[in-house]
Amino acid sequence: MYRGLYGGWAMQGYPLWAHWGGIGMGVLILAAIIVAIVFFARARKQSAPEGDAPEAKARGLLAERFARGEIDAEAYRFMRAELASDTIKN
Repeated sequence: MYRGLYGGWAMQGYPLWAHWGGIGMGVLILAAIIVAIVFFARARKQSAPEGDAPEAKARGLLAERFARGEIDAEAYRFMRAELASDTIKN
């Protein structure tokens, strides 16, 4: 005597979602998903630092240009000194 999806001996008269814990289990699963999203967002933010200052980024770009040979040693030293003097002024 099967009485359909929400009745009968298979589900003891409860709806399908009630068999796995009902609304409470749904809330727990949703909370776990939210916690996981927050955890991974924070981990991603910590693993990709924005840098300590724009000057550090400028020095890095200057060093890369020197390493690629775009500028010579004299220009590199001059620009590096200018960056250092700008850092002291600020």
